[in-house]
Amino acid sequence: MPPWCRKSPKVIEVLPLLYLHGMSSGDFAPALEEFFGSAAGPSASVITRLTNQWQADQRAFADRSLDDRDYVYVWADGIHFSVRLEEARLCALVIVGVRVDGTKELVAITDGHRESTESWADLLRDLKRRGMRAPMVAVGDGALAFYDFPAEHWIHLKTTNPIESTFATVRLRTKVSKGPGSRAAGLSMAYKLIEAAQQRWRSINAPHLVRLVRAGAVFHAGALVGRPGNQQDTAA
Repeated sequence: MPPWCRKSPKVIEVLPLLYLHGMSSGDFAPALEEFFGSAAGPSASVITRLTNQWQADQRAFADRSLDDRDYVYVWADGIHFSVRLEEARLCALVIVGVRVDGTKELVAITDGHRESTESWADLLRDLKRRGMRAPMVAVGDGALAFYDFPAEHWIHLKTTNPIESTFATVRLRTKVSKGPGSRAAGLSMAYKLIEAAQQRWRSINAPHLVRLVRAGAVFHAGALVGRPGNQQDTAA
């Protein structure tokens, strides 16, 4: 273990995050000198090994079981950004879902083609294979007849902003680094940025109504008009 790591083991966890959020590997020596009083810090190869873990994390995320997840609403969008060492741009296909308690969560992120029906079909088939239950609503470009759902949720169902706003961070990071070195690196970087960002995502409006939507409650012009079976209206 290098001296800088023995002096503060937590640094090994912090440095990849600093890189992820905008610090280049060449910035670490002066930053550590300021912090430790010494410029002895991790080499670029050490940072590379540390950040390689992100790719392993992203692959594990892409293979996880979804049997224990229930997404009532999902947003789907494709986001492009440049890859430094490749001519073709990376298109990350992203799905964000709303669980029955109203919280938002990253469901999937993979490399594909935004306008390709087959790319999206492959992703959806993979989600089904891993146990994901079909959502009540899937929002793509916002073109939805959303009046059969709670009025409190309309603002969420008219836009893919939950994905677009999150990817502003990804675009900023790729601009600083002049793009990731490879598609795999870019995808894993986007995954880790979203993973960090989702800790700050707030629940959708009126989260208690999400469970009613999943249970089959009937809404007309945004108002509840039919309860699912004998279930009590939790809004009361």
